[in-house]
Amino acid sequence: MAPHSRWQPLPEGSRVDVDVTLLGDADGPLASGRISIPRVERDWFYEAQVQVVRFSPGVPFVPCMGCLGEARFPVRQSAGLTANDSLVVTWGARHALRPMPPA
Repeated sequence: MAPHSRWQPLPEGSRVDVDVTLLGDADGPLASGRISIPRVERDWFYEAQVQVVRFSPGVPFVPCMGCLGEARFPVRQSAGLTANDSLVVTWGARHALRPMPPA
């Protein structure tokens, strides 16, 4: 099971912004960005997943199937990261009354 933040109750209709930063060295962060989930609905759970992905030219890669959205942020080439790497954030939601999928 992946670690996650504490569950946060949010008012219906509110927007959620998620800032992500891939920490680097003394030269600053390796990547950063922001995603927005435009409207929170009642009785739904929302989740954002963050990962570094190395994309290969000619091979399409979908980090998540069934997500509500995906954002890719370029990384600074350092510490083994290349121009093919991106900081990828995907997000999705599920209704509170539906069971979690098996792990």
